[in-house]
Amino acid sequence: MQQRIANARNALNKALVSGEGDPLPAIANPFGKRPDTETLPEILDFHDTFLKLHEAGDVSSSWRKIGIRHLITLIDLITLRWNDQGEHHHSDAEFDEIERRIEDLNARYREQADELDRTRARTQRDLEVFFRQAPIGICVLRGPELRVEHANPLYLSLIDKGPDFIGKNFLEALPELKTQSVKNMLFEVYQTGRPHVGYEHGVILHRHQRDEQTYFNFVYQPLREDDGTVTGIIVVCSEVTGIVLSRQVLSEKEREFRNIVTQSPIAIAIFKGPDLVIDLANRTMLETLWRRSDADVMGHPLMEVFPELENQPFPRLLRHVIETGQPHRDREALAVVDGPDGPRSFYVDYDYAPLMPSSGKAEGVICTVNDVTEKVRARKLLESAQVRYSHLIETLPVGMYTIDENGYIDLYNQAAATVWGRHPLPGVDRWCGAYQLYSLDGVPIPHDSCPMALAFRNGQSLEEELYMVRENGERRHVIVYPRMLHDEDGRRIGASKVMIDITERKKAEEALRESEEKFRLLTDTIPQLIWTADALGNIDYYSDSVYQYCGKSPAELARKGWLEIVHPDDRTGYRKRWLHSLHSGDDYTFEHRLRGYDGQYRWYLSRAVPLQNESGQVTQWVGTATDIQDQKDFQQTLEKVVEERTFELKRANMELVGRNKELSSFAYISSHDLQEPLRKIQTFVSIIMKTDHDNLSEAGRRNFERMQIAANRMKTLINDLLTYSRANNGEKVFEPTHLNTILGEITAELSDAVEAKGARILIDDLPVVNGIPFQLRQLFINLVSNALKFTRAEVPPVIRITSESVNGKDVTHEKADPGRRYVHIAVADNGIGFEPEYATKIFEVFQRLHSRGDYEGTGIGLAICNKIVENHEGILYAESQPGEGATFHIYLPLPA
Repeated sequence: MQQRIANARNALNKALVSGEGDPLPAIANPFGKRPDTETLPEILDFHDTFLKLHEAGDVSSSWRKIGIRHLITLIDLITLRWNDQGEHHHSDAEFDEIERRIEDLNARYREQADELDRTRARTQRDLEVFFRQAPIGICVLRGPELRVEHANPLYLSLIDKGPDFIGKNFLEALPELKTQSVKNMLFEVYQTGRPHVGYEHGVILHRHQRDEQTYFNFVYQPLREDDGTVTGIIVVCSEVTGIVLSRQVLSEKEREFRNIVTQSPIAIAIFKGPDLVIDLANRTMLETLWRRSDADVMGHPLMEVFPELENQPFPRLLRHVIETGQPHRDREALAVVDGPDGPRSFYVDYDYAPLMPSSGKAEGVICTVNDVTEKVRARKLLESAQVRYSHLIETLPVGMYTIDENGYIDLYNQAAATVWGRHPLPGVDRWCGAYQLYSLDGVPIPHDSCPMALAFRNGQSLEEELYMVRENGERRHVIVYPRMLHDEDGRRIGASKVMIDITERKKAEEALRESEEKFRLLTDTIPQLIWTADALGNIDYYSDSVYQYCGKSPAELARKGWLEIVHPDDRTGYRKRWLHSLHSGDDYTFEHRLRGYDGQYRWYLSRAVPLQNESGQVTQWVGTATDIQDQKDFQQTLEKVVEERTFELKRANMELVGRNKELSSFAYISSHDLQEPLRKIQTFVSIIMKTDHDNLSEAGRRNFERMQIAANRMKTLINDLLTYSRANNGEKVFEPTHLNTILGEITAELSDAVEAKGARILIDDLPVVNGIPFQLRQLFINLVSNALKFTRAEVPPVIRITSESVNGKDVTHEKADPGRRYVHIAVADNGIGFEPEYATKIFEVFQRLHSRGDYEGTGIGLAICNKIVENHEGILYAESQPGEGATFHIYLPLPA
C-alpha cells in the first residue's frame, strides 16, 4: 500500500509541476473504488476530491492546482497517521501542522469551488439566453424514441407548438412527419452517428390549423456522450419557405415573361456579344420582319443571316449600345430585309436597350421593333389625301356645308350650291343657303327653324326630309343630316350638314311602282307558274297561269295552299327543302310533280330566290315553276342509252384485262429471253478477263470491268422488273402465313451482310396473317435489305421490327377502312434517313434519292413493296428525318 501511495504522490507532483489540463493519471488514486465507512476519513476525502477533479475537466488551472495540492496533503496526512503496521510514529505537533495546512487548503478549495459554481451558473444562464434568443430553431431529441428534451421558442414557433411539446415523442407530436422523409433521416442519423444536412428541403407541416408546404435549411447533428455513444440528435433549422416560394414565383414570372415575349405582337430579339449573335427572336420578329424559321437564325451572327444590313445603320448602332451601355431609339426608320420572298422594305419604330448583368458591362442588346409600315404609308397617303380632300369634298355629288358657332355658313361645296341654286355669302347667310324651305306637307319652314338651327340649339343630330325651293321656283326633294362639331374640350364650335338630293330617286320610285304594275301584267301572261312569298314563306301572290294550270280559284288555293296540287310522294321533300331555304337564305330549287286541272301530274322545276334589303335581311321570295316533263322523258331515254353503253364498257374492260394478262406474260417471257444474252456476255467477259488479262491494255481491262458491272446491273434490273411484274399480275393465292418464320429465313439469308455491317435485327413476336407467302417474303427482304444498305458511317445498324393490332378508325391514313382491323408492322432503322418531302416519291418505279456511286440499286425495290401491300389491300407509308433513320409502316387487314 505504501508503494502505491508513493507512486500516487509522485504522479500528483508531476501533474502539479507540468500544469497541464489533462485528466489526472489513474495511478494518482491508490485506493481504487470508494473505501467503506470504517476507513480513515482522509482516505474518503481523498477519493471524493480525486473524482471531482476528474469530472471537472474544464475548470481553471489554478483551481486544479489547488485540488492537486489538497490530494498531496491528504496523502501526507495518511502517511503520517499510518505506517505499514498501522502504528502512529509522528508527534502531535507534526499532526497539528498538517491539519493547519489542510484547513488552509480546504478554505482555498471551498473558495475556488464556490467561484466555479458561480461561473457554471453564469455559463448556464448564458447558454439558456442564447438558446432562447438564437436566430435559428434549435431542438434536442433524446433516446431512440426521439423524445423532445429542449426546443427554443423560435423552433416552437416554426412548428406552431407550445411549451407542452417538450417531453413528447417527436414524431407523435408531429404526426404529419411520419409519412415524410424526415422520419427516415432522423433514424439514420441516430443509428449511424453521421450528421445530415439539408437545403431547401420541402416538408408539409400542420400549423395555423391547416397543412402548409414549407421549406427548411437544417442540420441533424448526432449528440454523443464522452464515450462516443449517440444518445440523441441536435436539430438546427431555419425556414426558407419565403425564399423558395419567391424563387418559384420568379421562375414562373421568367417563364411567363418569355411566353409574353414569344407571343408579343411587338417584334423582339436579343443579340449577344460584339458579333451580335442572335440569342432570341419571338414569333412576330420571325414571321413578319425576318420571314425566317427559328433554326435559320438562332445562334448565328446577325450579319451572317442578314448581310444586306451591312450598308444600313442598324449593326453599327447595336454595337454602339454594347460598347457604351447607352440605349438608342429611333422612329419610322427605313429598313430593308431580304427574306425567302425577296427583299422587302419596312418602316419601324425601334428601341435598343443594353443587357446589363451584375458586372455592369453590357453583354448584349434587347431589340424591340414595332412595324409601323402601314401607319407611315397611311400617313403618307393621308398627307396626299389631305391635298385631295378639299377637291374630293368639292367634287362630291352630295351637298355639304358647315356653320360657325353663331350659325353663319362658313364653308360649302359645289354640290350644296347646286342644290340651293345659289352661292350664299359667308358671314351673311345663316343656318341654310336655300332660298326657301317647305315641309313635305307644303308648310313653309323659316330658316331659324330649319333642321340645322334646331340641331345646333338642341345639341343633337337629326335626319329629316323636306323641300328646298330655288329662286327660279324649282323644287328639290332633299334629305338632310345635320351633325354637331366639337373641339378637343367638347365645346360646340359649329355644325355640319349633308344634303342628299333625292328628287330623282323619288321619281324613280314612282317609276318603280308603275313597273311593278307592268310586272304583274307580264307574269299573268307568260306560261311559267310565278308566285311570291313574304320573308316567313307565306305565299302572297300567284300569277294567273297558276290558277289556269290547277283549275283552282284564288280563294280555294289560298285556303288549301300550294301543297294541295303537289304530288303526295313529293310533299315531304318539297316542304323540307323549302324550310331549309327559309332558315338559311339559300336559293330554293326542287323538282316535283304538280296536278293539273285534268287530274294529270306533270314534272316541274320550282325555283325561288330571296330579295334582300340593304342590311342583308330577306324581305321577299320570288319563285317560278317551269314545266320539265319533256326533259324528264328525254332523261329516261338517255338513261336507257347510258345503261347500254355501260354494258359495252364492261365488256371492253374484260377484254382489256385479258390483254393485260397477255402483255404481262409477254413481259415475263421477254425478260427471261433478255437474260440469256446477258449470261453469255458475262461468261465471255469472264473468260477474256481470265485468259487474256495480261494481253489487254490497262484501258481494255477497265472497259471489260465496266462491261461486267453494266451486265450485272442489267441482270439486277431485269430481275427486279420480273419481281414487280409478278407482284403486279401474279396469281393471288392467300393462305395463313407466319411472319416470324419468314423473317427468320430472311435473317439467315442476309447473315453475311448483317455480320459485315455489325448490324442487329430485333424482331418482336409477329402475328399470323392471311397473305401471299412469297410476296410477303419479298416485301420484308426488300425493307431489311434497304435498312442494311442505307447506313451511317461509324454507326452500327439497328433494325427493329414491331407489331400491334389496331382499329381502322384509329389509323390516320386516307386509305384506312374504319370498319376493319389491321396489324400494324413497323420496320425502323437508324440509318441516313431522308427528307420528309420524298416520303411518297420513294415508292415510285425507278425513283432514287442517291446516285449509284453512293448506293447500289435499281429504284424498283420500294415500288415492289408498295405493290405487294396493295395486293393485300393494305397500307404502306414511310416517315423519316435526315440523319435520324427511317420507319416504314405496314398495315395488313386481319380476318373479320
